[in-house]
Amino acid sequence: IGGGRYELIFPLGSVGAPTVVTISEWDSNVLECEMGPHGIVFDQPVTLRIDYAGTNADPSSSNFDGSRPEFRWLNPETSLWEALPGTDDPEGLKYTVQLAHFSQYALFGKAGW
Repeated sequence: IGGGRYELIFPLGSVGAPTVVTISEWDSNVLECEMGPHGIVFDQPVTLRIDYAGTNADPSSSNFDGSRPEFRWLNPETSLWEALPGTDDPEGLKYTVQLAHFSQYALFGKAGW
């Protein structure tokens, strides 16, 4: 499933029943989105691939700030953004992460912190 900068790959058996999936993005210049249905938990992790071309993490972009991408999810219990490990492909300008559930996510620029 794809939409804008986002691509979701569902392995067989990750969802137990037919499910309508949504990707909501508020600003195409900010890599923040909500995957729905919010809170759904997967039987097997789902792969999310994000294209970050043209963002502050893209060295060829005019707004490049030297940062590296870092993926986070908004924990509703603490209201804090928590890091989720993923894989960066700096040549393809794509970031890939495994999701155990749907929530609100963002790809931040991490500049040495």
